Amino acid sequence: MNRVVSPEILPAGPLFYGLPEPLRVPLLALGLPRKAVPGQRIVTRDQPHSGLYCIVQGSVDLMNAPAAGQDCFLLSLDAPAWFGELGLFDGGPHPHEVRGRTPCAFLFFPRDALLALLAAEPGLWCWLGKLLSLKLRLSCFALDELSHMSTETKLARHVLVKAAGFGTGAASTRDISIRQEHLAHGIGVTRASITPILQDWRRRGIVQLRYAGITLLDLEQLKSIAAFSDWPLPMRELLTTLE
Repeated sequence: MNRVVSPEILPAGPLFYGLPEPLRVPLLALGLPRKAVPGQRIVTRDQPHSGLYCIVQGSVDLMNAPAAGQDCFLLSLDAPAWFGELGLFDGGPHPHEVRGRTPCAFLFFPRDALLALLAAEPGLWCWLGKLLSLKLRLSCFALDELSHMSTETKLARHVLVKAAGFGTGAASTRDISIRQEHLAHGIGVTRASITPILQDWRRRGIVQLRYAGITLLDLEQLKSIAAFSDWPLPMRELLTTLE
């Protein structure tokens, strides 16, 4: 991969900008600009931990272990999402394969250099803990969907959180670029299970369907379907940028 961005291009997002400048500057100085094309493997599942990554432009796909007859897509992450922080805490391998979804640019922070900086600036561990806590909250929120919720409620929750950028600081948008089979995989069902729901939403003016994407038209109806009033407060706060 070639150098495509300069280290002066700051990764956006509230977590990064919340860092005090004495910590933000040396962290950014470690970032090595990289790029990937659609489908290019950035990290491999079970690969020894290589470092921390921040998406500067474009988006990537996280992939599960492949299963017979099933797509291994898990979810997509858009700029300025970070990934790779888990291995910094436990020393374990990368838990998912990551591939370029679109032409993308990212900053790579090599493990050894980052650990040396963390030893010198232990305050950075608190910032990494916030990254990890955010993803843990999202995982707990997703686990709720495995119990009593209908497929329609799960789908409404998923598209709303996706539109809000999964809390990564990515720009919120009502225009979601995702294939229907990947949307279904994100809530653990088949595409055939969500197609009638999406068509019903289209007829009711809740969404507009397009090739490899969906536009959210009526947030209030979606929030009602998603039982938004029962969401944990941190998850409800994610949607404030969509209003």
